[in-house]
Amino acid sequence: MDYIKIKEKLIGPAVSIATPMKDNFEIDLEGLEHNVNYLISNGFVNNKGVIMAVAAAGEAPSLTLEERKTAMKTVAETAKGKVPLVTSAQDPSLENVIKLAKYAEELGYDAVQISPPFYFPVNSEVVYQFFENISKKTDIGIMVYNTPWVNRGYNIDLRLMERLVKIENIVSFKWRNDNEITYLEAIEKFSLKISFLDNTLSPVPAYILGARMYLAIPANFAPKYSLHIHELLVNKRYEEATKELFKLHIPYYEWISEVEKEGILGEGTIIKAPMRMVGLPSGPARPPYNFTLNDKQRRRLYDILIRAGLNLIE
Repeated sequence: MDYIKIKEKLIGPAVSIATPMKDNFEIDLEGLEHNVNYLISNGFVNNKGVIMAVAAAGEAPSLTLEERKTAMKTVAETAKGKVPLVTSAQDPSLENVIKLAKYAEELGYDAVQISPPFYFPVNSEVVYQFFENISKKTDIGIMVYNTPWVNRGYNIDLRLMERLVKIENIVSFKWRNDNEITYLEAIEKFSLKISFLDNTLSPVPAYILGARMYLAIPANFAPKYSLHIHELLVNKRYEEATKELFKLHIPYYEWISEVEKEGILGEGTIIKAPMRMVGLPSGPARPPYNFTLNDKQRRRLYDILIRAGLNLIE
């Protein structure tokens, strides 16, 4: 596999897509196919965006391995090489991680998103050996996902990153860090070697330093908006990009923060609610995270989407 080409392909807003469900909580495969085609028809194509399938936003932690594989296959067969694809291979079991990575490779995915081992404590040597082991047993791009919120506060540091970027099939970092200096220094130092996916509230500093992607959850229901922000960023129109972020991206994340404090947990409800409002297949979130928004929460979201200029059906 040509890992240099994969790094070059990973550019643009990266949308971690929802996994639509039927009312009985089975995966709505037709709905998933529809949503992938919706993204492609609205500009998520090669060199202009990345689709991330069956990750946390796609409720992967609530799905069985077989369900994850079924959804991965549906996305790959629908996309047909029109857009770069990344999927989650995260799992507490190293063997399951490798199995998911190999299956993604069979389906034609460009990369798999993998965080450091979770549940048990880790250190840098454990993390390095983990990724080295995966790289030796797979032939697919690896997107390293720094996840201190599930790793007991552990953050990848610059010394470890220096070692990881030398592993041939590590092509990307999905990146935020509890240490702001490390966050910025890593992008500045390694952006010529690795395609960074910024995972913060504002991608502007990351793009200034060389990042090529940003996490665009609103692209699930406003793809052209997210593509426009990326276009402004790559053209160094940072002030305009910042203003655009405040039209939908930041208000939406502010709403998420509010409803989380009010007891709405998981990512299913917070992503599927706006998708329903614009008329996209979504369905319920998978239990135990099948929360229902109350009228006030729904109204606040509705107002945010209306102010952003979206056409709503409900």
